[in-house]
Amino acid sequence: MRTPRTAPGIGRRVSTAIVTAVAEAEGLSPTDLAPPLHDAVDPEALDRLFGGDRHRAEGETRVSFTYYGYDVRVGGPDDVVVRPADESALTGSRSDRDQERDPSGPDRRT
Repeated sequence: MRTPRTAPGIGRRVSTAIVTAVAEAEGLSPTDLAPPLHDAVDPEALDRLFGGDRHRAEGETRVSFTYYGYDVRVGGPDDVVVRPADESALTGSRSDRDQERDPSGPDRRT
């Protein structure tokens, strides 16, 4: 599987880069991702952490977390990498999303 990595974007917020990378990996529009990013991590805190000259000066800040069944590694708005999470996390995450989309559950057939 291709690992989406963000392309440089002038003035782009890191939270936007994360949502874009995960949506690309899923083949979805960023607006179609549910649950939203703020269910996994505080997007405003990430934007503050990686925004402005302070981050460029410090340089070695990295954050990792799991979102939408992917391990997300962030080094800045131009350094976001998403990879499928391990199978147990991926399976649980996708099952939860399937149930949110279909209240009858993913395994029910009529």
